[in-house]
Amino acid sequence: MNALEKKYRVQVKKIEQLSSDIVSVCLDIDDAFSFQAGQHLNLLAEDGKPRFFSIANAPGVGTYDVELHIREVDKPFGQSLRAAMTECHTLYAQGPFGNFIFHTDSTRPILFIAGGTGFAPIKALMEMYIQQGETRPVFIYWGGRQSCSLYMEALVLSWVKGYNVNYVPVLSDVETGSQWSGRQGYVHNAVLQDFSEITQFDVYANGPPAMVLATRDALFKRGLDEQQFFSDLDSH
Repeated sequence: MNALEKKYRVQVKKIEQLSSDIVSVCLDIDDAFSFQAGQHLNLLAEDGKPRFFSIANAPGVGTYDVELHIREVDKPFGQSLRAAMTECHTLYAQGPFGNFIFHTDSTRPILFIAGGTGFAPIKALMEMYIQQGETRPVFIYWGGRQSCSLYMEALVLSWVKGYNVNYVPVLSDVETGSQWSGRQGYVHNAVLQDFSEITQFDVYANGPPAMVLATRDALFKRGLDEQQFFSDLDSH
């Protein structure tokens, strides 16, 4: 039975507002559900329509089995999740899917490039990095339209303090009157500006497909080997 044929029972245990339009949804799933950090699942709400979400935690990290980061643009779906939590309804999930996983057989520094909620699987991979006791240098570039897009920045800053991690936030649409003094523009351009030699890295990129494609094409033009670039582009 493949991952699309199997359905797992899901209980919504916690919903937490991370920003004005992004929530963390924590789930408990049947014990048979097994995944790797960086993979994604399809969540089926009461309408039966599958919705793709990256898993935002590494296995065994956190109080609940699975954490998702969901942008609340589909209000009926968000309402169904809240109803499932408060009324103890059972939902279903399919998966896991994808090959966006952490590669431990490399000694190269790690470059994580995230756009918006594409941070979710990057968070999972970073948790895997910590679990494995990795010491390789990590560079996290997180791009968003506005400062609220960087919805778990405090967590990233804690990694900077506790591990061999460097962090560069980049905003593409800074609000008028904003106090923002950081980098502006597209996140992949910030990477290109900072590193003349990109071939030294293993690169993990996740976010809107257009952003990941632009990142991939730009880095390949700089000489990055395709075996050093990891994304979920071919998984959905």
